[in-house]
Amino acid sequence: VLALTSLAATAPAQAVSFTPLGPGTFAYAMSDNGEFIAGSGLDGFIWTELGGLQTGLGTDFSVAGISADGSTVVGRGDNAGPDEAAYWSVIDGYHLLGNAGGASGCPDLGGLDDVSADGNTGVGISWQGCRTSPQRWTKGAGLTLMAKQDPNSSARAICVSGDGLVSGGWDRGFSTGSGSSNRAALWLDDNTQAFPCVTPSNPTGRGEILAINSDGSVFGGMTLTSTGFRAFRSTPGDLLEILPTVPSLGTGGSYRVTALSEDGSVAVGYFSVLTTVVPVIWLPGQAPQTILELLAADGITVDAGTFMRTVTAISADGSRMCGWGFGGGSWLIELNFVWQDLGHALAGTNGEPALTPTGSLNPGSLFSLELSNALGNAPVWIIIGLSQINAPLKGGVLVPSPDLLLPGFSTDAAGNLAVSSGWPPGVPSGFVTYLQEWIVDPAGPQNVAASNAVAGTAP
Repeated sequence: VLALTSLAATAPAQAVSFTPLGPGTFAYAMSDNGEFIAGSGLDGFIWTELGGLQTGLGTDFSVAGISADGSTVVGRGDNAGPDEAAYWSVIDGYHLLGNAGGASGCPDLGGLDDVSADGNTGVGISWQGCRTSPQRWTKGAGLTLMAKQDPNSSARAICVSGDGLVSGGWDRGFSTGSGSSNRAALWLDDNTQAFPCVTPSNPTGRGEILAINSDGSVFGGMTLTSTGFRAFRSTPGDLLEILPTVPSLGTGGSYRVTALSEDGSVAVGYFSVLTTVVPVIWLPGQAPQTILELLAADGITVDAGTFMRTVTAISADGSRMCGWGFGGGSWLIELNFVWQDLGHALAGTNGEPALTPTGSLNPGSLFSLELSNALGNAPVWIIIGLSQINAPLKGGVLVPSPDLLLPGFSTDAAGNLAVSSGWPPGVPSGFVTYLQEWIVDPAGPQNVAASNAVAGTAP
């Protein structure tokens, strides 16, 4: 099952990785599995880890949404005219879609901001004269207008569920007593609306819905609270969870969620005050932090002014996210969620050797193992198992069943070893692989030391 004999020396891997995608790119969308990233710049682009940047999808094409398999993207294009809704697909190529109802614009006609998992349903904004309406696009029916509270006001659909049945955004068709403001809105499959941010402290439901999962059961964005606009996500029972603020950013400003994992447990978004915008992440069991703080905790330093303008999209499992900065273009951050540390290291000359895995374990993707703190220039065996046995061995614990033994590796002079391989296709979701590395070391209880064991679960 595991084609791992192609393991070869590589650069060290980290629990968090940061990958620039190239200058002049602005990443706005990511496929559910995190393998495809799309955005604007360079006439629209799609990026994959293996293929790199594919640019020039359409003239002045700004991509905002991507299907689950990366074969269809939507956004807005102009072809030297006003912006209008547009899409590109592997089969159909690039198409400008005009405007719902053939209305004139202001002068732009509108665009699409998101697309369903199958690439057949998109939502966005239509300029009907100089007021906006939410619009829906399907390959069969083309562009149609969606409901809004007041035909003389404005509204916008920003996100759509993976099944294409529920959309989120805002509707300005109400009075706040001091002028108009956005009201967080959902559109259901029958084109009726719901306003989930209406609460006793926010009676008009001011806010925006900016992110939604595959069936519309989890969504997030920003809503008005007693302390200002704050990020929120929905919880079971249709309750809203106001997400905590980042300690290092103080008490002012506003927050919003721009993307959510499928179950809502991981949220990304940004903090803003005046002209300052700071990307933020909320991870389960941890205090909220800026993306820069997340990277710095793993020893990664990037220039905030170059890269950290916003974070825009996240994979369904929450392990990958993308964003962009004005100076450096787009980036991908990968978190090590698919791996679990099982412990049971056996100390040697330099203490306990440490094994750090990384990789999404999606079919065809790369995964890596980095061994550190081991004896220098020492032979290493990589042990791969299909079960966890925790058997006593040479004064330590052999965690994986020894289904595959890979000899012939050695640490460098500093006691490090990094190897990588492609994850094979056909591994079923939920399949768990156990790995541990054993090192020849005379300081060990029986002349060996062992790393901690790790378990990787295929998504």
